[in-house]
Amino acid sequence: MRRDSVRRRSRAWGLVFLAAVLAAGWAPGCSRRPVGPVRVPVQGKLTRGGKGIGRVALGFYPNDPKIEGPFTAPTEDDGSFGLECPAGGYRVTVTPLALRGGSDPGGGGLEGGPGVSRLQDVPSLYRNAERTPMRAEVPAGGISDLVLMME
Repeated sequence: MRRDSVRRRSRAWGLVFLAAVLAAGWAPGCSRRPVGPVRVPVQGKLTRGGKGIGRVALGFYPNDPKIEGPFTAPTEDDGSFGLECPAGGYRVTVTPLALRGGSDPGGGGLEGGPGVSRLQDVPSLYRNAERTPMRAEVPAGGISDLVLMME
């Protein structure tokens, strides 16, 4: 009788341990959960009047509140940029980067070259994630030719 009692207890504790392991996600194959949505590549160009706009930071703010953002990328001198973000719709902001020599983007001039020279060169509504008219739709496979146009 005593052996049956010990076996039942051992089996019960074994089941309790197995349930705890499964609930905690420690079972083989369960520990590799993705951290957030899958990110896809986004490459494109920011333009104004048909010309690339360099030396700005783009902020991609997701329309889906379940996706944490923003996702940011600087533009090259020709306006090209690249980043990775989850597929979906985005509101896109434009913010001038610091100028050569550490000048503040709000004041100093730019020593030649394409791009935005001062904060006032970017209309305020493009700097505000809630008001920006610029939108981007990122497909599930990513996109390599996204053109963003700033008026």
